[in-house]
Amino acid sequence: ISRYDEGWFPGAVPHLASYLYSWAFSVPKKALFDQIELAAHVEFTLFLATLAGIPPLVRRLARSRGRARVSWLALFAFPGIFLYDSSLLGAADHIAAFFAVPIFLTLLRAWPALDVRWSTLFGVMLAGPLLTKYTAVGLVIFPSLAIAFRGVVLLVRALRSGGKDAVKAPLLAVAAVFVTTLVATSPHWLQNVVYYRNPVYPFAAAWFPSRPWTPDTADRFWAFTGPEWSAERSWKGVLATLKAMGTYSFIPNDWPAFHRDLPVFGSLFTLTVPCLLFLKRPWRLASLYAAGHVAILSWYWVFHQDRYLQAFLPWMAAGIAAVALGAWQLGWASRVAVVALGSAQLIWGGDVPFI
Repeated sequence: ISRYDEGWFPGAVPHLASYLYSWAFSVPKKALFDQIELAAHVEFTLFLATLAGIPPLVRRLARSRGRARVSWLALFAFPGIFLYDSSLLGAADHIAAFFAVPIFLTLLRAWPALDVRWSTLFGVMLAGPLLTKYTAVGLVIFPSLAIAFRGVVLLVRALRSGGKDAVKAPLLAVAAVFVTTLVATSPHWLQNVVYYRNPVYPFAAAWFPSRPWTPDTADRFWAFTGPEWSAERSWKGVLATLKAMGTYSFIPNDWPAFHRDLPVFGSLFTLTVPCLLFLKRPWRLASLYAAGHVAILSWYWVFHQDRYLQAFLPWMAAGIAAVALGAWQLGWASRVAVVALGSAQLIWGGDVPFI
């Protein structure tokens, strides 16, 4: 944690994962191998916690109490979890993914009446991925917009009823989310303000008086952001991003030399969208699918390499598990369809763990 006088870009991006791993590397009198293994086990522990969070979310989505115990297995229906650059390898993607379930659970708690306490906790959860990596911003967009929309709806109702106390409640809740997230992320943005005069350095240099910033910094920044993995900033790029919402799992977005044209992420989240039309009271589940697809849009627009989808994987896994539970209750025909679709995905991605 220090200022890099030359403005080294990787030193200024979010580093919650690095802070966690630093504990492993601070263990005295240990070989480098032991420290690396301990860091790997920190990631593995959070991965187990992520798996444990999927059944509670599925129960909330499917309105089922006892049928979601093994729903964590749905995460492995996305074979990319086994791929070389997406598996557990001491990076930050799975650290960001840890916050996906808590974000959505606290959103569901805060949504009905915008209780200030739940809204505050929701703000803390939003800070998690923002402190971990910028490419995980997709975890924040839909939940934040949902709370803001709910606040507007409750505010309009309160104004119509004429109750002053009723007006204060949604305003306080939305303010609690904003202030809590701002304060909780201050270890990152405030540090960058002090060091580089830019809370998101090296991004948004046109808006903030970033230092250091030399004539050749723009070229280095262009290379740092990986333009080959970002959507074109034009209407063509917008259309490509919208198209990717349905094709992201069928068309690989990775280095072709490693697995050529074999899709590795899984398509069940896309293929189960029509199932929502046949389920009873699916608004919670539909909101999760909406959040997941907004996250996919942000992923493709910002940096669409397959491994960055791992941050959103808990939402997708919980979604397909909840759909499968709902479809299972509709009769034998839907059960056959669930088994057939799941089997097709397992066969399709069966080679991925061996690449």
